[in-house]
Amino acid sequence: MARQVSRSAPWVACGMILMLGAQPYGRQASRAEELLQAALTKAVVEGKGAEAIPLFEEALRTPGVTARVTAKALLHLGGIYTSLCRPEARDTYERLVREFSGQPESGEASKKLAALPACIGRMVQRTLWT
Repeated sequence: MARQVSRSAPWVACGMILMLGAQPYGRQASRAEELLQAALTKAVVEGKGAEAIPLFEEALRTPGVTARVTAKALLHLGGIYTSLCRPEARDTYERLVREFSGQPESGEASKKLAALPACIGRMVQRTLWT
């Protein structure tokens, strides 16, 4: 006697995978990559670095973002902050070097950190005697 195979078995397995959260993690990681690409397009292709900052920041906040995407986002974000002469550039490069030293972008961030322009100096409080 032949055994009857249920046609719904594969769908049940797919449903279980979705319920266990395997697929949403993959979607979130690709969402971060999509945001990174959109930010790079805005900054590099369109030349609108200031408008790309929120896209880079959103990519960094995306759950499940990979170290590779984070390192790339931080490197480009630091470059935008540098071009705008904003003090966040130093903090961004320092975070990249400190937290993602295993990524190739870390070495480039170290070089950029050493060559930051004078407009991005640390705020130093000095007492002025008169």
